[in-house]
Amino acid sequence: MDMGETNAFFFGKLEEEKFVDGILKDIENSHSKPMDQWENSEVLEFILNEISMKHNKTDCNNHLERFQCISGKRSEKLWEFLLHLLRDNKTCPQLIKWENFEEGTFRFVQSDKVARLWGNRKKNENMTYEKFSRAMRYYYKSEVLLPVPGRRLVYKFGPQAKGWKNISPIS
Repeated sequence: MDMGETNAFFFGKLEEEKFVDGILKDIENSHSKPMDQWENSEVLEFILNEISMKHNKTDCNNHLERFQCISGKRSEKLWEFLLHLLRDNKTCPQLIKWENFEEGTFRFVQSDKVARLWGNRKKNENMTYEKFSRAMRYYYKSEVLLPVPGRRLVYKFGPQAKGWKNISPIS
């Protein structure tokens, strides 16, 4: 390791320590009981919330998923991407919209634009709706996404899609 790499390594460690110190200070200031009396779940919840807010990753559902989203260890799944579009008033109802929230059905308003957004996310400039819909079909067998028979561009979240019922729909 040369001197530049050594400095970068230690500077990175110093920044990590400052970040952790900041979280610990926030913990002390924000909780009604001393930290040594916290349950493990309270500590984990607080740390994940702090890191999520600092990295603008607040839409993951459980601890493992939130950690994976924050740390970048897991890429976003296509059905999660669709759910994010349905949660965002910039894309819902302009590009995609709920047909029936209670049933989990949604419709593509501008399917080609949604496909291009997914292509941008996956660094694939040649994404088309045909390729995008093929990727969606991989979720049919696992019952995460399902087609709605007889309805063009209408799909539904299946029983294996987690977390979509916990959001407030945008009309």
